[in-house]
Amino acid sequence: MAYTALGRIRVQILVFLMLFSFYCQASVKIHSPSDAFTRGHMKPLGSHGALTPIPELKSMPTPDIFYALYSKPGKPVVLRNAARAIPAFDLWTDEYLTEKFGKIKVLVEEGKKENRSKGNFMTSIRRFIKTYKTEDLYVVHTIPMAMREDIRLLPCVSCGGFAEKLLDIVMWFSSGGTKSVLHNDGSDNLNCLFRGFKEFILVDRDTDYSGIVDNNGFSNMDVDKVDLNTYSDLLKIELYKTTLSAGDCIFIPHYWLHHVRSYGSNLAVNMWWTPLTRFNRTTCKNNNDNTYLKAVDYEFATYEVLRKQILDAMLLRKMASKQKFRKILLDCEVGEIKFIDVFSAFDKDKNGKISINEVHELPYGQFSKLFPNWHYQTEESNEMEPDRDEL
Repeated sequence: MAYTALGRIRVQILVFLMLFSFYCQASVKIHSPSDAFTRGHMKPLGSHGALTPIPELKSMPTPDIFYALYSKPGKPVVLRNAARAIPAFDLWTDEYLTEKFGKIKVLVEEGKKENRSKGNFMTSIRRFIKTYKTEDLYVVHTIPMAMREDIRLLPCVSCGGFAEKLLDIVMWFSSGGTKSVLHNDGSDNLNCLFRGFKEFILVDRDTDYSGIVDNNGFSNMDVDKVDLNTYSDLLKIELYKTTLSAGDCIFIPHYWLHHVRSYGSNLAVNMWWTPLTRFNRTTCKNNNDNTYLKAVDYEFATYEVLRKQILDAMLLRKMASKQKFRKILLDCEVGEIKFIDVFSAFDKDKNGKISINEVHELPYGQFSKLFPNWHYQTEESNEMEPDRDEL
């Protein structure tokens, strides 16, 4: 009897210990951070989990295929070795840039880790090349007309209307180590790398990323030390990733969030254009699969810049009432206008509101008539003199 009682006590103790152990494990599991949180908290963006590879192509798609599969649906794609046929890929050494374009002034950002509160200044290409390997500087500048002689538009955008909606061609030049904020653009973007490596992390524009974007199209998160308490939505958002080598290009559709890091001496050119709402096949009759258009032959569609400003202002609201649209136009500094006529021209479906699609679809030719007092100044026509003496 004593033995039986003792055995029962032992069994009860064992059961108690097992239940206590299970309770403790469950408690730890409930209250401890997730594995993803542990891996990613206060670490570089993308450290918290596996990232989805961005699709790649090893051959150039035709313009109609590029439009149908990537531009129209808004899907990113990496084009391996697509930039190697652009003359600047081979020509733009430091020596060539200094000798041929050394006197040209460019805009330089202070700090290779992007901080939109930091300053910038103008200096010559010659002076920048003498100092960029040892200073924390980064050229981000619209490529002047003289330098555009060496730039080509890729065959995948050589017809259909892409070139006619070209907004800007920008040079990104540094010694490496640049880190952009997580941001989006209101325009489609082809970024081609001539030197070094670039790492891209993207977020689909169809994702609800309002919880990680603090301001108008960009996030204040520290991309080196992401606070996953503040930006916990990242744990449930799919991130896409790729790394470009010299000669590669990437297409980033408008409104996709992206963060970019560069490694090694780094020189890239990107082209922005207003997203096509329809593909014009008639412009492709004399086109072939290897047509690289000369960038110098195309003017920037200046009123597309105004369209872009309006779209950027509408990014977080998607739809604008008459009152909000009036404020957007005031913020865009369009000058004196006949607002009733302007609103009517945009409001295609006459529902009393302006949608993003309606801004996209307003014919380009109407902009100059509706906004005769709006003027666009490029960096080239509005250069400021650098504070420092020429080296």
